[in-house]
Amino acid sequence: MFLIAPIGTSAKLRRTPIITYLFIGINVLVYFLELVVYFTGYNNALQRLFYTLGFVPANPKWYALLTSIFVHDAPLPFHILGNMVYLWVFGRHIENVLGSAVYALFYTTSQLGAILMQVIALKLLDPKALLIPQVGASGAIAALLGLFAVRFYHERIELFYAYSVLLYFRYGTVQLPSLAVLSVWFALEILSGVLSHFSVGDTTVGHWAHVGGFLVGVVAAFSFGSLKEAQAESLTIHAEWLLRCGMFSAAVKYLKRAVRIDPANAFSRFLLSASLARVGDVNLAVAHLQAALRYGTRSSSSGSHALTELVSALPEEVWGELIQLSTPQMRLDMAVLFERACNYEIALRVFRSIVLDEHAEEELRALATIRSADILLKHYSDREGAAKMLKWLCERFPNSQWADLARHMLQRLGKA
Repeated sequence: MFLIAPIGTSAKLRRTPIITYLFIGINVLVYFLELVVYFTGYNNALQRLFYTLGFVPANPKWYALLTSIFVHDAPLPFHILGNMVYLWVFGRHIENVLGSAVYALFYTTSQLGAILMQVIALKLLDPKALLIPQVGASGAIAALLGLFAVRFYHERIELFYAYSVLLYFRYGTVQLPSLAVLSVWFALEILSGVLSHFSVGDTTVGHWAHVGGFLVGVVAAFSFGSLKEAQAESLTIHAEWLLRCGMFSAAVKYLKRAVRIDPANAFSRFLLSASLARVGDVNLAVAHLQAALRYGTRSSSSGSHALTELVSALPEEVWGELIQLSTPQMRLDMAVLFERACNYEIALRVFRSIVLDEHAEEELRALATIRSADILLKHYSDREGAAKMLKWLCERFPNSQWADLARHMLQRLGKA
């Protein structure tokens, strides 16, 4: 006996993959409904359900392109269990890089390419099988694997394995390069597809749908620019390791290449700015920091995650020095991104650096004071600290456009 299955990857998750969890939930719900049908109407009723919701190549229905994704073989759970494991392991990361809306559209439409490949193969090799309904999410999941192979070629896949020989049994986990793992998977699907039509393999598995789905994912990856993003990410990972070793000049070379490949990568820009500051190229460091904030604030979510990763990737004195190089407006943008990332401690530090900066504009200092007081109230329940800052604002900048808001907040606190 031999078993091998993916259980994780080395890729980072930057946000909760809501759509992936939703798809898993829908699949599980439909599976339990299938069990109800099976145990109330037995196998004939379940077969009628498959012919209704599954895609039958000889009698195609347009809606079945969608419904077939959520229907799995029953009553045994192996079909849905395997597919949901793959969806959970790989779908989460694809949703992270595509965004929930694009990911949902890609997942539900990629089945078309998978089914098309399956139909072509059946017409050429086994026309009788065109009467069998095609069910399961494996075609769409194969598309996720194809996209993952391109976008995360530099990452690793963690595999669980178990095998037994006579009375000897062993199991464990191993991490292997994702491109190697998925290339072997793709080659085995082609081999299994050929063997199945010579009655050597399992004829009930849609191997050619897997092949078609995988190819759809690879083509989509290049269309989405995923290879460019992956190359930039790989260079940035190497640069992070160099930075931890204190090799800032070497890190600058990697990060400059990453920024050339993917100019909109806010995290690479932040790291490059910090590295340049450490090697003494202050003007270029500020220029890249401005670009990082510009790209980061276009998408507040990606900008916030980029700053949060920067803090975890660099020693405090490095990113602290970067903040000191920033103009007050740049620091305000950084503080807002930290706040959105729920990193309130650092957001407060950056806001306060603006408040204490005598060279900053009065309105910026007043706004930073308001934002600091708001954080103290909402996230630390520090009414006294917030009131102290608001009173300081009213006394120091009584004519500021933010002074009226500060007085209103003080009244609500009962500290006016």
